Amino acid sequence: MNNQVELRPGDKVFVKGDFGVRHYGVYVGWDWQGKEIVVQNLKGRSVEETSLQAFSAGQPIFIEQRAGNWRHAEEIVLRARSLIGTNYDLISFNCEQAANYAVHGRPFSLQLQEAVGLLLLVGVVVFAIGSGRR
Repeated sequence: MNNQVELRPGDKVFVKGDFGVRHYGVYVGWDWQGKEIVVQNLKGRSVEETSLQAFSAGQPIFIEQRAGNWRHAEEIVLRARSLIGTNYDLISFNCEQAANYAVHGRPFSLQLQEAVGLLLLVGVVVFAIGSGRR
């Protein structure tokens, strides 16, 4: 399934989406049926366990961060699973925030911070251009 490297429980993984946006999840290992499982937070839904195949939707899977050791990996998996059922919110709890909460114990989204920064920059430029025409 994963054509990059072997995944290990606790890995923070992503697939690339439209416009370079990354969709994040946490690899938790194998289920009792032998399927590889990822915990993800989906737009319009909530945090859920899904198959690695459904998570990737045919796209290559990349590892952004690995757990430091087996104990840390276990903590990450437990935190990720504790989020199951938590509703998605683009601003306050998106897929990256959920994955970062599982890995670091706090939700944050660098993609969202970059997008807000870009919007502010565009706003300043538009304001400056508009002010210069008067």
